[in-house]
Amino acid sequence: MPYNLTSYYQNFYENSPSGFFKTRLEDGEFIRANKYLVKLLGFPTFKSLKENSKAVDFYLPGDREELINILINEGEVFNFKVVITLLDETKKTVLINAKLSNSRKFIEGTVLDITEAPSQDHTRVAILDRLQDIRHSIKKMMNNYSSAG
Repeated sequence: MPYNLTSYYQNFYENSPSGFFKTRLEDGEFIRANKYLVKLLGFPTFKSLKENSKAVDFYLPGDREELINILINEGEVFNFKVVITLLDETKKTVLINAKLSNSRKFIEGTVLDITEAPSQDHTRVAILDRLQDIRHSIKKMMNNYSSAG
């Protein structure tokens, strides 16, 4: 039985743990979005997403324009970090990787929700706290060693 590559990629697209999308550059109309992105944006189906919103509805003022400027000037963008606002006013931090289509009329890309991911600031604080603990432990050992000697 021959391997059906088209079916494989269709299944990957639909069931990926990342959001895939295609929107119209001009007005943000959704042309395609996979299940992950539809769910992330708070909709039950792609049809309801397409009928009730456009990509522009989720961005904070100026963010979509910045993304488009990068796309127009560079053709693609990687790890564009942005906060989106869902219809219920929930805020999500996402990373967008995108490119302009060959016709330069569409944006195609991926969205990854990093809302729950630890930020570098939290990681840095945790490391500094741990270093402080180590410093205190060394200082205590040195004091014990000095008083014992």
